[in-house]
Amino acid sequence: FVVTDYQPDIFTDYYPTDEELANMENENAYFTGLLSTPFRRPRACATLLFRADKERKEFTLTPIPACTRVTTVAGNYEFADLYDLYGRDYVISQVSAMTGLNIDYYMVVNVTELSQIITNMGGIHMYLTSDLYYNGQICTTKKPLPEEEDLIPLLYQIGNNEIDGPGSTALMVHNEIESQADVTARDTLLVNFFTAVMNTLTAMPETDLTSFYDSICANAMADTTLSVPDFISEIGLIYAWNDASFKKTTLDYPGKYIAATDAAPGYFSPNTDSAVSFFKNYRRLPSADPAENTTN
Repeated sequence: FVVTDYQPDIFTDYYPTDEELANMENENAYFTGLLSTPFRRPRACATLLFRADKERKEFTLTPIPACTRVTTVAGNYEFADLYDLYGRDYVISQVSAMTGLNIDYYMVVNVTELSQIITNMGGIHMYLTSDLYYNGQICTTKKPLPEEEDLIPLLYQIGNNEIDGPGSTALMVHNEIESQADVTARDTLLVNFFTAVMNTLTAMPETDLTSFYDSICANAMADTTLSVPDFISEIGLIYAWNDASFKKTTLDYPGKYIAATDAAPGYFSPNTDSAVSFFKNYRRLPSADPAENTTN
């Protein structure tokens, strides 16, 4: 489950499309200056691996910190930047490489579409571990100075909250990471958010849930390999979310946060070898009955 922070209706400084670049080449002076312009790029601001294991009767959730340092042939990048640099398929393959797990289905959604999905759900109920301040562009847990309170107003207070569509955008773009504690808090927020979404969806009657998911696919609100027929075939496992005999487990990705220095920004350093060894215990067990297989 990947959420991107692409919001073209709010930010107008994204890197031009190929078509826009071709048009700009005709204005050579402008195009030359364009090459040094610090453009905004879409980032995968939230990534979470969700596993539904029928045999183990267990759901597991693993957030991948956006600031995870990943080494590519072109150098080191944050995981969040891979989406724009290399594309969706690379991001999915990277999650698989970082865990040793096959990815059966993926869903990629922009925060704008996620906001509409949450609105159509009627909102979600979840617990927040800190106050959040949001002005439509910036989301922070740091209380603004008195003279800045009007610029970044309080959106949600610590505790139980009803999250609406725009509020879900704030939760996704909130990525203040300056310590290991911040990584843990961010992971907790993503798990709580996904849990709240699942709680709301599985409270719907089956016909309503199927219709709701069909509308998401029909309106291209998400880029996903989980087709409506596949969704229907997995509906029993989805509703097992409410089965008390199923465990819900958060599996934190192994690694540690490396603090920023004067020379370099901070980042999450993943322990990939440890992770692949750890997730080996959660790999799919071959079965003669496809319905018995684990789904990621």
